[in-house]
Amino acid sequence: TIPVGSKLIFGDANINFVASGFIVAGALIAGSETCRIANKVTITLTGARKDITFPAGGHVKGISVTGSIDLHGAKYSPTWTRLALTARIGDNYIFIQDKVNWKAGQRIVITTTEIKDSRDWHRNEERTIVNLFQTSLASNVMA
Repeated sequence: TIPVGSKLIFGDANINFVASGFIVAGALIAGSETCRIANKVTITLTGARKDITFPAGGHVKGISVTGSIDLHGAKYSPTWTRLALTARIGDNYIFIQDKVNWKAGQRIVITTTEIKDSRDWHRNEERTIVNLFQTSLASNVMA
């Protein structure tokens, strides 16, 4: 718990914060609009989805915020784009419509065009970016 009037401030370092859940009644801060952090901050919530991690009524697992969370890392833009060409089964690359500043090693999600899309039944794919190329037609992302 971060109590009212208190602040937990993450410095610009690789941080791995692990908890079953926590309450932010004060402030959780990492970077600012004018001073973005360059390192990786990972917040991992542990336990089963139905675990009760704080008294909120019912089964709740997560972060309860009545104060503020202010996180400012690298700014990647755009955060989403459309495919410029259809991605086929077995393709190792995709063509996208927009110029992006994504980086190799980042994870992307390619969403389904199916009618049904839910947590338990979906055809979304998560891939790691291996390389990016700029072409005159569109941006390439090798994933």
